Amino acid sequence: MLSESDIDKAIAWGEKNKFNMSNLLSKYAYPNYSIGYEHVIVYTPYLKLALLAAKRAREYRRITDEEIDSIVTSNEIEFRVKIYGDTTEFAENVAAVIKLRGEIIHPNKTIIDKAPATTDFWPNSPKYFAVNSYIFDCYDRIRDRIIVFEVIKLTGRKTYEIDMRNYK
Repeated sequence: MLSESDIDKAIAWGEKNKFNMSNLLSKYAYPNYSIGYEHVIVYTPYLKLALLAAKRAREYRRITDEEIDSIVTSNEIEFRVKIYGDTTEFAENVAAVIKLRGEIIHPNKTIIDKAPATTDFWPNSPKYFAVNSYIFDCYDRIRDRIIVFEVIKLTGRKTYEIDMRNYK
């Protein structure tokens, strides 16, 4: 799915920003990457390559061909969602789906943040924030589409209309 040129650019971008993770992540955040606001970070293969290249560069190493192949041949797309709540268990009750033209796509894997951190608002609401990950096996189907990513909480649903064409 990624060209050789895209792979080279992702690796160079990651290595250049090895100590500036917010520069890498902010371009893949929707709707924005502001502290205090719920948002989604779209972990495409391009971003995953850049992040791994940054990690390897911080370790004085280079990303290997096997690592590159593993990322670029995968059909996984990950959405990490920063969420807020008032109990330390709130993140366990948050789910997510992708809506694509009337079809509901459920994640293959969900990683719940079991250790929410306190917010700057504590002891007032919202008291805690967490980052949950939702991993789907459908990148080839959504990469050039406008999708609805829906976060489902006990208190309601929040939808994000994401134009995947904006993310390599």
